[in-house]
Amino acid sequence: MLGKRKQLTILENKISYLEYGDANLPSLIFLHGWGGEALSFQPLFQELANKGLRAHFLALDLPGFGQSPPPKRAYALADYVLCVVKYLEVLKLTKVNLISHSFGGRLAIKLLVNYPNLINKNIFIAPAGIYHKRLKVTITKFFAHLIKKVFQFPTLKAAFPLMRNLGYGLIGEHDYLEASGIMAETFQKIIAEDLKLEIPKITAPSLIFWGERDRYVPLADGFYIQQSIKNSQIFTFAQGKHNIHKTYAVQISQKINSFL
Repeated sequence: MLGKRKQLTILENKISYLEYGDANLPSLIFLHGWGGEALSFQPLFQELANKGLRAHFLALDLPGFGQSPPPKRAYALADYVLCVVKYLEVLKLTKVNLISHSFGGRLAIKLLVNYPNLINKNIFIAPAGIYHKRLKVTITKFFAHLIKKVFQFPTLKAAFPLMRNLGYGLIGEHDYLEASGIMAETFQKIIAEDLKLEIPKITAPSLIFWGERDRYVPLADGFYIQQSIKNSQIFTFAQGKHNIHKTYAVQISQKINSFL
């Protein structure tokens, strides 16, 4: 594992994070996707380090992920954003460079718009945040309601967890499978917020990376983000899926190294 595991208490949350590099160098903050963790960025960490990027690497396990316990109540996006802001304050960090993936991209959009003085340069890797009212979402909600109703009969209750996991797996909603209790409520709050109109307010220089075969966030979102942020570039990978920071770590690290 590249980096030293550390822990801080932020807003009553025990936040675990990985730290690597000289703390006197510019800080590079990593915000992972839903169901991910700091270790999700290990391939990119390694490639950036191999290419000699001089930076202070910090990758968080956000509350409810990795080695950070869930929050005591269901969190909204604003709660996660405040948690990151307080984390930066505790470490006395300003003008950091930011790398975010998927769910982490939602946080990054809010940080870039509401706390622009904290961020120097921004790197998006398939960020979520634009709401899509798709048929799949409707089907998922209907399916969730249906199986909950049917399997509450006493003779069927024992089969409920199995059928729930099987059903969500079949329709491809793995984020639902990875969320329960407080985190399930948190997930619903997070995906309900549409950040499309916030994106044009971003002023930080930005790099955007996207897989053309991404089934979670459409490539069209990437082009909208690039067109909305004046000082930005987008790079796409024809065979790339959602986790391109793992599968295309070499190529992405080359672009990041030049950008920073």
